Amino acid sequence: MMRSIRLFVLALLIGSSAAAFEPDSDFGAWFSVNVQKRVTRTFSLNVNPQVRFNRNLATVDQYMAELGGELLITRNFRATLNYRLTESNRRDYFSTRHRVFLDLSYKQKYGRVVVGLRERIQSQFKDVYSSDLGRYPAWYLRTRLSLKYDTDLSWKPYASTEIFYRTRDLENPGNSVDQYRYEVGIDYSITQDQSLNVFYMFKRNPEDRVYNEYITGLGYSITF
Repeated sequence: MMRSIRLFVLALLIGSSAAAFEPDSDFGAWFSVNVQKRVTRTFSLNVNPQVRFNRNLATVDQYMAELGGELLITRNFRATLNYRLTESNRRDYFSTRHRVFLDLSYKQKYGRVVVGLRERIQSQFKDVYSSDLGRYPAWYLRTRLSLKYDTDLSWKPYASTEIFYRTRDLENPGNSVDQYRYEVGIDYSITQDQSLNVFYMFKRNPEDRVYNEYITGLGYSITF
């Protein structure tokens, strides 16, 4: 566990240093807790509260709570359906978002390397009662490719990349890729049912004022 904490502190230092030298960049930190309950051998429920900081850790960017269910279809293929409620800081007010997304995930092991592919179909409503466009959802396809190395130890390093493809949004017309994420991290097993995730992410937003974001993250998961 101390290894994970040291890595998190190191990621904080790297991220803050990188953002300090770029005027159109920001540094943030994400924290999460995931609680999963096994209902049957192939189906489980999960609750996942999160908080995210931005503006060089000076403000809370988002609070969110996520509820969902996961179905293990085969040993390597699973589907997850989730609902997320988000309060997003817009400086002078908090914007309420309602998101529903379906994840289809597949993984395959080659030697010690586990290759994972996740496709997400995402729909989100924003400011339903305070915006003229609030009742029209924004639709995204999100593709994430990951590589994890099986060390046969309690910690396993990984790397991933993800793209956000906007398919429909009346507020931002036109289909486009409007976000890229590049992430490296470590999953650390505390016990058989508890784990920590430490990561460092570079996030590029081609259409936003803050073009680059450097993000560190710490997550705790428990399954029972």
